[in-house]
This record gives sequence, structure tokens and C-alpha cells, in this order.
Amino acid sequence: SASRLGAFALAVALCAAAAAQPAPKTLRLAVDTDGDGFDPATYQATVSNLVASHVFDSLYRFALLRRGYVPVPNTAVAAPQVSADGLAWTIEIRPGIFFANDPAFGGRRRELTAADHVYSIKRLADPRWISLGWQQIAGRIAGLDQLRAEAERTRRFDYDRPIDGLRAIDRYRLRIVLTKPMPNLANLLATCHVACAVAREVVEHYGDRIREHPVGTGPYVLAHWVRGSRVVLARNPGFRQQRYEEAADR
Repeated sequence: SASRLGAFALAVALCAAAAAQPAPKTLRLAVDTDGDGFDPATYQATVSNLVASHVFDSLYRFALLRRGYVPVPNTAVAAPQVSADGLAWTIEIRPGIFFANDPAFGGRRRELTAADHVYSIKRLADPRWISLGWQQIAGRIAGLDQLRAEAERTRRFDYDRPIDGLRAIDRYRLRIVLTKPMPNLANLLATCHVACAVAREVVEHYGDRIREHPVGTGPYVLAHWVRGSRVVLARNPGFRQQRYEEAADR
């Protein structure tokens, strides 16, 4: 009958439409460990770094097609502005970059700001954590070692206390003042264990479980983690549009 033919035609059309949809793109990697959590301030394992660097954003990234380790802007607008004596580094970050949605934000869309980087670098100095990043910057940022020493005495790290070496000039500009010149700081600002930004609300919301709840501005979110077995990353639906326009060195 005409109705059956119509139903059949509709079914064929739906099947064709389904077949035309792109298949999910999945990359599977086999590794010997799933890491020790995905908090940039506390992870120690190489695999954790691999995962965290896809969930979080650092200020800079390494140009994959260039010879050597060449940092190029990631969430930063341009290369750091460095004072003539090499001590003061001013970095501007791009507006309109947002953290992945998370209950810690109470339903609001949370933009990345310079204050997030101030907070994230201070976390490296908090003696509550054992941080790979702290090993890289200890003794180098004005006032940060003193803040850590006070926390060791009082057992409380004061994140709200301003220090000369680390401050947000405004919403999108960060200034780092060093105790002595540090030429490799440009490269460190392209590594996740030093320069990936976390949101204070997320750290305070999850507390000691922060390693299990990474929330960043990167292209992926942690969808599932079975300790000792499986880590699943999924596309971050709120990730900014980003084009890869690099050219290889000749």
C-alpha cells in the first residue's frame, strides 16, 4: 500500500542519514600506568602530565614543527614583555577563554583571568602539596619563598596575601617579578606543571579529591577514570575555536 511504501522510504532515508553521520573519532593508547591524578600542582607521573596537558591550558605551548623547544602563545596574546634587567615579566592573556562547565561554578560560565594564574602558581609553593613545579621556581619569584615559609610555620597558606613577585595587574595581565634573571622561564611557562591554570573554586570545592576532578580550559574533559585501568577523555564542547597554522622549519 502507499502507506507501507511511504514508511519504507522513510526508513531508508533515516538509515542513509545515520550512515552519513561521521563516526566518533577515538584514539586509544596503551600505557603501563594511568598516573597519579591530574592536578597540575600535584601530579608526578608522566602519564598524568599527558592527560593534564589536554585538560588544562598553559600560557604558552611548544611549536611542534619547529626545531628545538620554541614556546609560542597559547592562552597568552603574545610573547612576554621582559624588562631590560630580565626580572619583570608581563604577560597578557586572551579574553573569552572559559573553563569547562562544572558544579563548582554554580551554573555560571567561568572565564579565565590573570588572577587564576596567580593562584595556580602560588599553589606550587603551598607545602600542603608536593609539586614538581615548585622545584623549578623555588627561590626565583620575589616573595613566594617567604609566603611558603610562613605557611610551614602556621600550617596555613595565605593565598590572598599579595606578594611583589606575582600579581594580576588587571583582569587579563599578569606580572611575574624574579629575584634574579631566569632565561628558561619562557620554556617553563609552556609546561603544565608550572603554567597550567586551575580555578580556585574548583580546588576549594573538591578539596583533597582535586586530583580526580581536573577542570581546565583545554580541548578535553575527564569523562571517566577507573584507577589502575582506564582514563577516558572527551571533547570539551565549550572549547574555543583554535586553528593550527604552524609551518615547519626548513
